Amino acid sequence: MQMVIRQEGVGNLFKKILLYILLRVGFHFAAHVPHLKDEIVVFGSAQGQNYTGNSRYLYEYVLEHESSVEPIWMTKDSEVFRKLRAENKPAAKSGSLRSVPRLIRAQAFLFTHSSLDVLPVHLYPVSALNVHLGHGHPIKYDRKPGPVSKYEQKRDGIDYFVVESEFLRDVHRERYPAAISEDQYLITGYPRNDVLLDPPLKWHEEWGVFLQEQQCEIDQIMLYAPTQRQPAETEATDTVDIFPFDDFDIGTLERVLDETSTFLFLKLHPSDIRRMKESHYPTKHDHKDLCAFIEELSELERVEYVSNNHQFSDPNRLLPFVDVLVTDYSSIYHDFLLLDRPILFIPYDYDEFESDFGFGYDYYKNLPGPTAETFEEFLEHFNSAVQGQKVNSDQGEKLKNKLHQFHDSGSCQRTWEAICGVSETAINRGD
Repeated sequence: MQMVIRQEGVGNLFKKILLYILLRVGFHFAAHVPHLKDEIVVFGSAQGQNYTGNSRYLYEYVLEHESSVEPIWMTKDSEVFRKLRAENKPAAKSGSLRSVPRLIRAQAFLFTHSSLDVLPVHLYPVSALNVHLGHGHPIKYDRKPGPVSKYEQKRDGIDYFVVESEFLRDVHRERYPAAISEDQYLITGYPRNDVLLDPPLKWHEEWGVFLQEQQCEIDQIMLYAPTQRQPAETEATDTVDIFPFDDFDIGTLERVLDETSTFLFLKLHPSDIRRMKESHYPTKHDHKDLCAFIEELSELERVEYVSNNHQFSDPNRLLPFVDVLVTDYSSIYHDFLLLDRPILFIPYDYDEFESDFGFGYDYYKNLPGPTAETFEEFLEHFNSAVQGQKVNSDQGEKLKNKLHQFHDSGSCQRTWEAICGVSETAINRGD
């Protein structure tokens, strides 16, 4: 068995090396032979594992509106590949040798994290336009020691970055001044926020089915979505926890959810969802680990845990139907501000988080909603929110205007037009 595993490992390594050589040579050759290029635009997201984010919604926009362009979703995940092909959406496996010719002939690569979203190896094609569509601008500053950060190294080779506003552009540049120049930013808004503001009719229908399948009356939807914490890379910050209050009582939570006809979704960051089972995240509650605590919460009729393969694992599928958001430092509240709905904050480890990461802007000065240090205080804020009382602060509107230069559902169109406008590879828009 060990021999088989070792042989498979060597085979995968050889294939990766071969793909790297073929792509490196192919991209270099295509850069000097322009007539080899086709109207291919490659999309990908989250290391090629998921079909989500800004890339997904811009890909679907191009599929619907740009008939002269051949969009291709590149993935490493077989299930995503099969699903897209079953829906007659053009897709390919990034680790396949068969995909190499199309990658070499592509005009542009559009991704959310890095080139690994669309390629089997970390490599930015010199023959095409490389556009980082973004996956959220966290408030955390993410301090890194050393003269050149890992972030800057990964971004070397990217032509343009999509952002939502001049404010976020400036925050981003201050964070990585040596990596990116001002003219590399396209201020268009995030494509994913189009469906947040104007969800498709199909989503409304699917949401209606979900509500009908529940065994209880539902008047309010609450989403609890804390940010990820990376204790392996930090000194003070611990792993994430849920309702980390000394006075938390699960029976009281159940009663309040019943009295207000509220349904609660619990959603962790995708990386925490994967890691917490293996690492056994600790919790301050009387459980062996966070998984056990979430399992008990999920047994409540009005609580559902959103795993990575859940129907609403893509937060954009869920946010349009959320009435109250609960978070801490997650960039999810940046998007949710566009909906002008209540946001409650539980910054229980602010001092540790600030010590390890720092913040891109003053957290408390710009906070758009109330904070809670106890469960009793949290429930007071929540009851005020469901009763229609104003809980968001005056800073909420100001922060929304800072973060979002556009408040409409036209970001896909703006982003695509901006990419076409800066493209030196002459992507046809089919006008």
